[in-house]
Amino acid sequence: MAPKSFSLALRDDGTARLSFIYRKPGEPGISRLSCDLSRPGLSRLIAFAEICDLHSGRRPRFGLELEALSLRCLPDGVQVLRLGRTAPAGAAIAFAELREELGEATDRCLALARQSGRGGMIWDLLQDCCSPGMLPRGGGGDAADHLLHRLAEITLLSLAGEAANPRSGLSRKLRRRKGSAEALDHVRAALAAQARLLHHGAVPAPAIPAAISG
Repeated sequence: MAPKSFSLALRDDGTARLSFIYRKPGEPGISRLSCDLSRPGLSRLIAFAEICDLHSGRRPRFGLELEALSLRCLPDGVQVLRLGRTAPAGAAIAFAELREELGEATDRCLALARQSGRGGMIWDLLQDCCSPGMLPRGGGGDAADHLLHRLAEITLLSLAGEAANPRSGLSRKLRRRKGSAEALDHVRAALAAQARLLHHGAVPAPAIPAAISG
């Protein structure tokens, strides 16, 4: 793989700028791929990376359309395409490098999501949804608890943008006291979609994508 440098610059408002400097094999000079990410977009990128990580060693080829980026999970990394150009620019990021660079952003996005009013409501609902029965091989114990916790975090991040949009169906359900059962069903379905990726690993979860639109 050609030498490269991937970075994610976080901003105080929760947005970020992704930059990827790399060399094309056999060509002089360097190429740059960059994109601004909104706060919901950053959360979805992190959710995508987390669900890919749960498939470590057997990563299926699912993807995510994210603002001006198209990402595909590959066995040894993530393919990134910068859209909106005559000839889309693309490169591959080693998965370990992506995870390392997203570490601080993951902690920040999870904290912001839990501290927000609607995000806090989603997190509470997720605690009522988690069940070892949704895991690939069922069972319990610390490993299952840890996996369920990670799935809950992924679901929270993937729903953060929808919950923040006052016109979204989820936001309306969270605002209505009588809609609490509908909100629980919505959150449960999103969590189950993430869990299904662990069973089948072939179909992107609706919560991450409109799985491939963003």
